[in-house]
This record gives sequence, structure tokens and C-alpha cells, in this order.
Amino acid sequence: MERKIDYRFKLLYCLAIIFVVLGHTQGGSIHLFDNWFPMGGMHIMLFVFASGYFYKLDSNEHLGKYLLNKLKKFIIPLFLYNLFYGLFSTFMISQGFYLSGPLTLETLFIAPIKSGLQFGYNMGSWFIIPLLMVEIYNVLIRFVLKKIKLNEYFYFILNTLLGILGIYLASKGYNDGWYLPLVRFLYFLAFYAFGTFYHQILEKYDDKISNIIYFGILFGIKLLISFVLLKMPYYTPSHCNDFIDGPIIPLISGITGILFWFRICKILEPVIGRSKVINMIADHTYSIMMNQFLGFFLIKFIYSLISTYTSIFHDFNQELYHQDIFYYFLPHGQEYMLIIYVVAGIIIPILIDKLVAIVKNKALLIIK
Repeated sequence: MERKIDYRFKLLYCLAIIFVVLGHTQGGSIHLFDNWFPMGGMHIMLFVFASGYFYKLDSNEHLGKYLLNKLKKFIIPLFLYNLFYGLFSTFMISQGFYLSGPLTLETLFIAPIKSGLQFGYNMGSWFIIPLLMVEIYNVLIRFVLKKIKLNEYFYFILNTLLGILGIYLASKGYNDGWYLPLVRFLYFLAFYAFGTFYHQILEKYDDKISNIIYFGILFGIKLLISFVLLKMPYYTPSHCNDFIDGPIIPLISGITGILFWFRICKILEPVIGRSKVINMIADHTYSIMMNQFLGFFLIKFIYSLISTYTSIFHDFNQELYHQDIFYYFLPHGQEYMLIIYVVAGIIIPILIDKLVAIVKNKALLIIK
């Protein structure tokens, strides 16, 4: 039986991964309501929300198969990419680049679980472990409690409270070492639960609200937040080190962002939902998350060559190029040049993914 594609989520995945790339390129010179719905604390949560949305309630009846599939989907690619970037980082250090650490047993096996930020080039992989923890926890807790037949309201309330606990712990300084994956997991848990709860309970009511009222409510909530805090809050889930607005606001901020962009996707889906470009980006989000910094580096490498062998781009900073992974050279200081990094951060990972698929298929043919 052919699986039906939900093109609303194709759009959502495409937007979410673009937001991630924009977040890593100083906004990429593109501003999509990010003054009202800041990307920090929202873009990654779009993926977490979608994972919760697509959770199948009968998964705990096939527990072993579910867990095995998740481990294969998450862990094997994570450590293969980590090995590659560990070797790449070690080589780059030998060439005078100090953008990340070398390959060691700790950075190969422990750091991906503990922080996910070990090699810089693949720092986007940090979200994989907390998301995997959430999915394993979710299916296990449902398996343990299935005889009680608790409804979705219970799971949503329980996991939202755990999310609030995670934000509170992080705000108290428990966001370093082995505490970091714990508070990330708890933080993610609330948004995953919201995805499941939305699918099972809220969606049928959501679709009955007109766009004017819907967006009016969301902008009203954000306006109230900005009035109370005198700012529009922005968070960094990778570090969980800036939850200074209390344990509730980060959840409200993330959920309003999710609801805003999901409604936008619903509106646009009939028009562009089947776009080949959008679906191609949506189908390669994992690789874009993993390899975007390699795309950024390629652009900087080209600028460096031009600066070295011509009189063009004489203000290219070679020292920052070798020492700061977040250094982005902008010709003539033009912010709009950031879009070049954004495009490379999307196209290069897609090409890498296609190359990996070709190699994988060839390997399978040889094995057979």
C-alpha cells in the first residue's frame, strides 16, 4: 500500500531546515517574520513537533521493531558522519585550521551523546540524541502504562510538566556536562508531546478557526509577551543557557512559532506543496543538518583563494578564516551576500546525500 504524503509537512520540513541554516548564517539576509517569531527556540522545535505528530499510537505494540528502527535511523548515520568529520577536522588542524578539535575516542563516541558540538563542522547533529531519547521515552512510557489506558490529555500534561522542569533546571545552571543532554531531552519532550496532542486532539478544532482570528490570537500572544518582557525572547536549545524568562515563556514562544508556521504551510500547500524544489529540500533535511557547515566552508575557501591569488577581496580575514567557524566574509560588507552561504549550505548537503545514496546502492549490489 502506497503511503500517502502529507505535503503540509513537506513544506514545514523545508521551512524548518531553511530556518536552521539561516540561524547559522547570521540570518542569511532573509527576514521571515523572525522579529515576531525568532528562529531560536522555534526552528528545531518544528522538527520535534512533526515527530510527535507522526507518532503512531500502536507503536508500543511492536516495541522491539520500533526501537530497532529508531536506532538504525538515528545512531548509525550519526556515528558514521561523526567519524568522517573527526577525520576531516584532524586533517584541517594539520593544515592550520583551528575550527574544532581532533578525532579522539572521546570525541568519536562520547561527545556526540554528551554535547554533539565536538567537531564544529557537524555541530548541527546535536539535536539527534535528545530527539532519540524523547522517542524512546515516549514509546516506553506508553508501553508501561498501556494497561491503564490513559488518554492523550495525561501524556500531554505529564510531558509538558517535564519540559517545564527541564527549562527550570537549565536556568539554574544544570546545562553542562551530562546535564546538557538531560535538559535538552526534557525541553524537547514538551514539544513532542504537543505534536502528538495536536494531532490527536487539537487539530480538529484548529481547522475550524478562520485565518484572521487564528493569526490575531498568535500575534496578540506575542505582543503581550513583548510588552511584559520588553523584548521578543530568543533561545538557544543547543546550549540551554539562556532560559532567563522563566520556565513557561520558552514553551509558549516555541508553540506559537509552531502554530504560526504550520498554518502558513496549510495555506501554501495547495499552491506550492508539490514543488520539486521544496520536496527535494524536505527530503534531505538530515544531510543539510549534518553538512551545512561544509557548504559554508566551501564558499569561504573560494573567497580565500580569490583573496590569495588576486587583488580582489583584499579585506578577507585569513586569521578568522582559520580560527572562527562562524566567520562569514561579506564582499563590500554587504549583508545580502550571506544568501550565498545559505544556498551553499543547502545545495552541498543535498549533493552529498545523493552521492552517499549512490555509494550505498553500489555497495549493496556488490554485497549481493
